[in-house]
Amino acid sequence: MTDAEKEKTVLFDESARYEFPKNIVRVTAGKGGEALLILGSEKTALVDCGMAYCADKLIENIHNVLKKRNVQFGQECSLDYILATHTHYDHIGAMAAVKTEWSEAKICAGAYATKVFSREGAIQTIQKMSNMASRLYGGTPNIQIDFEKMQVDRVLQDGDTISLGEEQIRVLETPGHTNCSVSYGLEPQRILFLSESTGVIESEISVISSTLKSFQDTIDSVEKCRAYHARQLVIPHYGIISEESQEKFWSLLKEDIDQKIDFVRIRLETQTEEEILAEFLPYFWKEERAESQPYDAYALNGKYEVKAILNYLSDRPQSGRVHEQVANAD
Repeated sequence: MTDAEKEKTVLFDESARYEFPKNIVRVTAGKGGEALLILGSEKTALVDCGMAYCADKLIENIHNVLKKRNVQFGQECSLDYILATHTHYDHIGAMAAVKTEWSEAKICAGAYATKVFSREGAIQTIQKMSNMASRLYGGTPNIQIDFEKMQVDRVLQDGDTISLGEEQIRVLETPGHTNCSVSYGLEPQRILFLSESTGVIESEISVISSTLKSFQDTIDSVEKCRAYHARQLVIPHYGIISEESQEKFWSLLKEDIDQKIDFVRIRLETQTEEEILAEFLPYFWKEERAESQPYDAYALNGKYEVKAILNYLSDRPQSGRVHEQVANAD
């Protein structure tokens, strides 16, 4: 598809991105991070928590949903599970506050998350980025996150299931964005909550990747999620898309990955890593992204993304294009 054709074609209907099924409620409290509450027949699960600066509002939103459910079914309803797609500050910033409010809720995350929550450097980064986001989005400055509350109660592995009653959540390990990235399939509805390893929708006509660790892991995660054959996909930082839009999503994601790999490859022989990064950041940055991601966070991610591409290309001196690899795999 040419640029001119893309300008005339709406690939993703943004007006419908928050039209979740009745048992999935968007409890997002502020800019920069999403939070979705799944209401099972017996138990509830929160997928991601959003940022620390809006934790109080998130807790209020969850309480409001649970109160309505209590009235509807005439029984006490609480929060049972906190599911992390990965351990970046915009996804787990409010986790400690949520855990404080619902102490019995079990924090569920990938195995590598336990290492992240125990590393002083990672804790400092989460705290620093959370405060930066708070200043940017008008929150309280100098937030203090209680990291002692952020302990993984259940370590998840590929194929694990979490029962919500008549429904269950199936775990798909999907590394690439981070080593701890996990996607969640809600069954029997077959709604797949993707991790950021499989990209995000940037606009009605574009999808961007965000591989910070391993491009090969990203490729494998994409194929695993496609093979799940979801009826609907929930895209990080965006919302839900229909089955009819899925192939467009996967195709555009691969195009973006290829573009980034090619961008680095053609500069590799004549430029240093620092010089490539200096061109990479302004080339792929768009001002509208500031609505959901501070530039400092984007720049930090870009540094790791370029390094991941260089590592990927070092193993594939002749070819590294995603389309070629997938075609060969098929």
